[in-house]
Amino acid sequence: MSQQHEFQTWDVFTQRRFAGNPLAVLARADGIDPAMMAQIAREFNLSETVFIQSPQAPEAIASLRIFTPAMELPFAGHPTIGASLVLAQRLAPAIAAGGFWIETKAGLVRASVDATGDGLPVATIVAPQIPKSFEIVDAALLAGAIGLGPTDVMTGAFAPAIWSAGTPFTFIAVRDRQALSAARVTSAQWDLAFARNDTHKVFIFTLEDWQTGRQIHARMFAPTLGVPEDPATGSATAALAGLLHQAQSLVDGEHAWTIHQGEDMGRPSVIGLAATISATRLAQVRLSGSAVQVSEGRYLALS
Repeated sequence: MSQQHEFQTWDVFTQRRFAGNPLAVLARADGIDPAMMAQIAREFNLSETVFIQSPQAPEAIASLRIFTPAMELPFAGHPTIGASLVLAQRLAPAIAAGGFWIETKAGLVRASVDATGDGLPVATIVAPQIPKSFEIVDAALLAGAIGLGPTDVMTGAFAPAIWSAGTPFTFIAVRDRQALSAARVTSAQWDLAFARNDTHKVFIFTLEDWQTGRQIHARMFAPTLGVPEDPATGSATAALAGLLHQAQSLVDGEHAWTIHQGEDMGRPSVIGLAATISATRLAQVRLSGSAVQVSEGRYLALS
């Protein structure tokens, strides 16, 4: 006997099809066990597949399970943005714009969807955790892992480091846009760089103005997770706010950046990042973006 599950695919962090980050969404996933979720994610073979289930927390309207082709993630940005837009279709516009709660394994996420603009609706989510930093990592070793020389990698305030807002990433700031485009995973040196570090997700970025810049270009590699390169990485962008708060010495108030990702792989994406600084501390991080539906169908899962 087979059980059928409806799915949609969306391109997230874009306003046009065939750009942004592809996402598979199973919007009524109650009854699908985690082992089957993992198989379905491998079958789609997208950077992430999100399964929307009934929540346990009384304040939430849904719970998310997020899978790459290789593992489950506690939180990821583009699946949560995509799921928020799908869930908002079931809500009255005023309720969607006012905000609603979604469960993730990293914690509750506050989401809202604004459909009043001229373009597609824009979803905004509050990161489930305030970014925190871990150890600084060896710049020369990481430079070799991404096929660059030591002088291509920034030091000082922007030295390589691990940050997390629910999912940890290794952040590498490179000197310019040319170095960013030249970055490539170098397998042997990659394995050496991460032999003692299980944060195999590498977010590489650059700014034209390191002190006050608000336009950021980025790439993300996670080959051991089945993601050779990701067109848009919201969870890394959320964690990046912690690094920017520290490195740019942000003052109290509201700050915003635009992250351009996916350009070097032909899938340009635009991610909105905003942060609230209060009493010199990072108080809240928000991600925003649009998405466009690409396909829909039924998945035949053998039971």
